Amino acid sequence: LIPIYLPQQENLWYYLDETGQQLGPINFQALTRAWEDKKVQEESYVWNEGLEDWKKFKEVLQITTLKIPKRSL
Repeated sequence: LIPIYLPQQENLWYYLDETGQQLGPINFQALTRAWEDKKVQEESYVWNEGLEDWKKFKEVLQITTLKIPKRSL
């Protein structure tokens, strides 16, 4: 699963870790790495200046499965 967030990807992001500590600012690529490293979960709260308030990661990002087409032989 990889996170996809098209609008405002250039904004700097903040997130709350499992203890509620605020981390950031980080760019979207670093936020994606935090997701891959399990530092950010679907229920983690994230924010950037384009959002009115903190939102759960799953609410602002579309979680999808990367599908790689099979090559025909």
